[in-house]
Amino acid sequence: MIQSRYDLGSASLSDVLKQKVQFGNDQLSLLTATNTVVTAEASLAYTIGLDPNENHKFAKEYTEHTYTGSIADAVSFGLTHEPGLLSAQSGLVAAKKGVKRSLAGYFPTVSANASYSKFTGTQAFPTVFDYSSNTVRYGFNVNWNIFDGFLTKRNVTSAKINRNNAMAQVAEQKNFLAREIKTAYFDIKQQKKSKNIAQANVEASTEDLKITQEKYNLGAATILDILNAQVSLKTAQVSYIRADFDLNLAVAKLENAMGKM
Repeated sequence: MIQSRYDLGSASLSDVLKQKVQFGNDQLSLLTATNTVVTAEASLAYTIGLDPNENHKFAKEYTEHTYTGSIADAVSFGLTHEPGLLSAQSGLVAAKKGVKRSLAGYFPTVSANASYSKFTGTQAFPTVFDYSSNTVRYGFNVNWNIFDGFLTKRNVTSAKINRNNAMAQVAEQKNFLAREIKTAYFDIKQQKKSKNIAQANVEASTEDLKITQEKYNLGAATILDILNAQVSLKTAQVSYIRADFDLNLAVAKLENAMGKM
């Protein structure tokens, strides 16, 4: 259109050159988008264990994830299922047992023993005669280390430090877990709002394309107007797809923070 206007004298050479630059930029954008698609398909193939050098057909349908519980439900579930927190709690249990084991050094140790023997045979002195005997022995030992060079005290101190560190780690893990869950939970609300806006934009762009088509049929719009309306609709649809993806990703992040994944 600008070239035609230039030929008719209603546009300058600068307008033509600017449009050529714009056309080149649009071609570059198309090439970039094409490369992005190819790269994304190769990355997906590699991620799921397929040969990225081959052409694969990926389904466009996917399962939409939702979360209908409250934030309190999410935090409660996470506190009982999140692997990192469970690991920290197990470490705390082990550390507490370590303190008890180290304290045992202050107390005596008791061990018991028992034995039983039986003999059946012949005695040759002073005369030859047969006899048998049963012997039972039992007893116990008590050991108490009065002084061990403060080794037990050092062990107890070290065990208590490990226990306190484990307690701090559990508390830190709980706070971190609660923060991650709350962040993901409120991100879902934000992404739901973004998806609703994107859907409304698609509906508006669809209606705008219909109106532009009617105008074109009546001679009140050009083919360029229709193309621009189509581009606006495609852009709105891309935004909706991205918003839908971001919503599913937000739900996945929440489930990961809760320990569901």
